Amino acid sequence: MFTLEIHHNDQFTSTPGRIYLFGDTHWFDGVHCDVFSMGLLGEMLEDLCYTDRTLVYTHFRLPGESLDDGLLPLKSDEDVKTLVELNDLDDLDGLDVMEMYARWYLVH
Repeated sequence: MFTLEIHHNDQFTSTPGRIYLFGDTHWFDGVHCDVFSMGLLGEMLEDLCYTDRTLVYTHFRLPGESLDDGLLPLKSDEDVKTLVELNDLDDLDGLDVMEMYARWYLVH
């Protein structure tokens, strides 16, 4: 199990030294590694008021990496599997927190 920390409603600064400004952060606790999927992520984003009229780009942050170098796209269930493997989220030694960043655009 892990906690998904979603940063959204955001603005990134330019690189190098990228930081995240003006965003909101929400946490989803108790996410099971074996059931986490793009479908479940979609439900979480709906809870944050992202609707089917919203185009959302999601990225996860590699542990220990900066926002310049450590953001990888999260757009398929294969990417979700990579997220779990790279972060050792199925290791039961403790509670893991995974950072994710969502950028949204309204579709007209």
